Amino acid sequence: MRIPLIGYISKKKVAEPRIEDILVPRLARECAQLIAIYHTETNYGYDNSNEGKWWVYIKKWPLPAGLNSKVSDIILIIPKDYPVKPPTKIFIPKEVKSLSGEPLENFLPVMLEAAPEYWQGYCIPTHYWRAGDDMERVLRTVQTIIQVSLYLKKQ
Repeated sequence: MRIPLIGYISKKKVAEPRIEDILVPRLARECAQLIAIYHTETNYGYDNSNEGKWWVYIKKWPLPAGLNSKVSDIILIIPKDYPVKPPTKIFIPKEVKSLSGEPLENFLPVMLEAAPEYWQGYCIPTHYWRAGDDMERVLRTVQTIIQVSLYLKKQ
């Protein structure tokens, strides 16, 4: 008499899911969310130069009051293990300054890594992040940091 195997576990090694299979649908969904919230255009992709980076490009992202522009294009660098780990790098054009002409370096920590021409890289604090948060939370955090910094400069 044969006893049927219940819950048989195959010895075949199951391939790990590729980053693209997890990250790309998430980026597509979050970019659609950003379009709905900010009424803007977004794009995302992968740059395989250097160590390879995922990025999200956001057109005409609303800037907080007190800067020389109401909107700006920005680039977020997305870590491979997003959303467990948050984006920690953002690029904003160098031309964005406070109304008094101060560069954003006075309000956000500067990234030491090289930035594309005409852009400045900034570090995004990560202490606020909870696994599963999204890009919109990152963008609100950056807006809040700039707003608070501008306010404190006035004091």
